[in-house]
Amino acid sequence: MFFWGAEWCPYCSAGSWAIYKGLIAFGNVTGASNALSYSDPGDNYASTPEIVLANVVYSSNWISFQVSEYVGSYAGHPFPGTSNCYQSAYVTAYSGSSIPFLVVNGQYVHGGSQLVYPADLSSYAGSGASTVLGQMGSTGQPGNGPAWNAVEFQSYWVMAFLAKSTGVPVSKLAADLNWGATSEAAVQADVQQIP
Repeated sequence: MFFWGAEWCPYCSAGSWAIYKGLIAFGNVTGASNALSYSDPGDNYASTPEIVLANVVYSSNWISFQVSEYVGSYAGHPFPGTSNCYQSAYVTAYSGSSIPFLVVNGQYVHGGSQLVYPADLSSYAGSGASTVLGQMGSTGQPGNGPAWNAVEFQSYWVMAFLAKSTGVPVSKLAADLNWGATSEAAVQADVQQIP
């Protein structure tokens, strides 16, 4: 999985939660509590809570994760760079010069629109990132609370694309990765819709 985004971008910020849920469903994320931030306070959907994916450390036996996310000052709304030829090729070919941009397995591409609508997290703007993180649940288990409800649908879709990319049956992934029955059923339903 490859994510291209920026800390200042409210669409990247909102979508970061669905990506984060996909990551923890397939592996271990460390540094999450130190990676909490908010989008540009002067932009549309000001101060949308986020987990800065560039600041987490990820390990998994199932998937790999690459991220190129601009982290820093909002002035001028800079875009991220790319760190290798694969990232450059995906960004050049498919991003349309838009963020957020997400690629799973080199074939499932989401670019130029939101994964999660930033307005759905507006009640957490500016001070609620730790609350959102707390509602994401652990591993592939369902989260709990209104923040989870705002990102649940998209989180299961990210998990489904990752599951499809592994080539492993969802039931085996769910058993091996300790997903709950609710998550397994949701991911299975989504995987069945992916060609």
